[in-house]
Amino acid sequence: MKRTVTLTAALFTLFFAGAALAKCTLTVKFKNNDSHTLVVLGSESQVRVNGGTWSKMNFNNVTVAPGATGTSSWTTNMSCGGHAKRDFRIKFEDKGNNVIYSNTNKNDIDIYDGQTLTWALKND
Repeated sequence: MKRTVTLTAALFTLFFAGAALAKCTLTVKFKNNDSHTLVVLGSESQVRVNGGTWSKMNFNNVTVAPGATGTSSWTTNMSCGGHAKRDFRIKFEDKGNNVIYSNTNKNDIDIYDGQTLTWALKND
C-alpha cells in the first residue's frame, strides 16, 4: 500500500511538472494599415512575462502588403496559462523608407495554446 501511494505521488508530481513546462503554439496575425509593404521581424520581436526580461520570439518574418493580413506561428519557450501576463514588442520594417518601428500595444496578455493574437500595424 505504501509503495502504491509513493508511486502515485511520484507520477502526480511528474505529470504536473511536465504540464508546467509544456510549450504552447499561437498564431500571430498582422494587419497592414499602411500604404507601404511592411515586414514583421520575427527574430527581433520580443515578449516578456510579468514585467521580466525581454526575450526574442523567433517566428518567421512576415511580409504584409498594404491593406493585407499576414500570419505566422509562434511557439513559446515556456508554458502558457497560469496567469502569467505577457507584454509584446513587435518590430517591423516599412519597406517604403526602410525604417524599423516597434508596436507595443499588447500588454498584460494571458495567452493559451491555439490562440490567435492580432496586431494592426500602421506607421504614424
